Amino acid sequence: MQVRSVMTRKLRAAFIANGNPRDIKLWSGTPHHMLEALERQFDVTLVIEQVWAAWYRPLGRTAKLLTGGRFEYSWSRFYSRLAAAHTIRKLEAARPDVVFAVALTDAAYLFTERLPVVTITDAVIPDLVEYYDMFRQLSKTAKRKARVAEHRAFHESLLVHLPSHWACRSAIEKQGVPAEQVVQIAWGANMPPERRPPRQLGGGPVRLLFVGTDWKRKGGQVALSAVRALAERGIESSLDIVGCSEEVLQGASPPPNVTFHGFIDKSSPADQATLDRLYSEASFFILPTAAEAWGIVFAEAAHHGLPSLGYATGGVTTVVSDGETGILLPVGSSGDTFASHIEALLNHPAAYERMSAAALEDAANRLDWQVWAAKLERVVRQRLDLGRSPIQQPACS
Repeated sequence: MQVRSVMTRKLRAAFIANGNPRDIKLWSGTPHHMLEALERQFDVTLVIEQVWAAWYRPLGRTAKLLTGGRFEYSWSRFYSRLAAAHTIRKLEAARPDVVFAVALTDAAYLFTERLPVVTITDAVIPDLVEYYDMFRQLSKTAKRKARVAEHRAFHESLLVHLPSHWACRSAIEKQGVPAEQVVQIAWGANMPPERRPPRQLGGGPVRLLFVGTDWKRKGGQVALSAVRALAERGIESSLDIVGCSEEVLQGASPPPNVTFHGFIDKSSPADQATLDRLYSEASFFILPTAAEAWGIVFAEAAHHGLPSLGYATGGVTTVVSDGETGILLPVGSSGDTFASHIEALLNHPAAYERMSAAALEDAANRLDWQVWAAKLERVVRQRLDLGRSPIQQPACS
């Protein structure tokens, strides 16, 4: 790849994701917000809205079924290259200075041979197969092919960008990516930015907000237990649950102070307004998720000045600063333990207000898509100007 000086003009970029990045429903809206922010920093000349040929997934699923699951089409180099041939041609014809490939580890290596690619993801395959049930269930062959494909994509990329220190360390230690090639920059909140004043505790019931669609993994029962523990302490509280329905209770009736709001569609202005209202009315955000590569909802809570309560796991330890913008407890901590920390903050309103103010400051200065795009642009520009030599700043600290 020939590298020329790019210091004097706006960089031309192409953007590609595992789906249509302009669809706000894709990956909770993360590619949509990334693209919007990058379009302000780069001259985005090409946006790929359909990576794969129309036959890719239907034929691949059929082949997987006929082989008893032995053929994992997502990690077949021949099959993927054939299905993405039209995308490769478009990217090469556009001749961008840089290609941003988002959540596309199963295809990024197809483009890294001849194009300067910034591979963007929230976790690495070796962690995913240990962390998430859906990855643990893959066959040994599929896991091996996934790891090999990611390894190749990472090593051939111009840069590998991940949002958390946890994921960056794994890219370096488990996939052997040179540290100077790995860049950690926090991701923003998938909602319109708005300046808000720090929260103050009122005299009414304590309102907890839970936002997640995977009831078991996200710790829904722990959140319910926290509400019960608060009641046992004589603290009046309520819990709003977004993303799940009452069906998760398996026939049991929800307590009167627990409200299920079901799935909220962020592409709907009415639904987005409902979510904003719930964030605004809450006293604490609680998500005791046992496995989380990043946790965009924690950033959303910070933008509303909400102290967050969760487990110290995965990317959560980067998005939430324990003791400053929220409270992170060891995985497996009980609802009663969460209730103890809530009670402590209720007894010290000044500490609660400091935590709310710190969350808002963090949201404005770090957990923001425009901040993210500006930082990424600087690193990409430096990397392109210097070629493959190390960038002059800590990439993953």
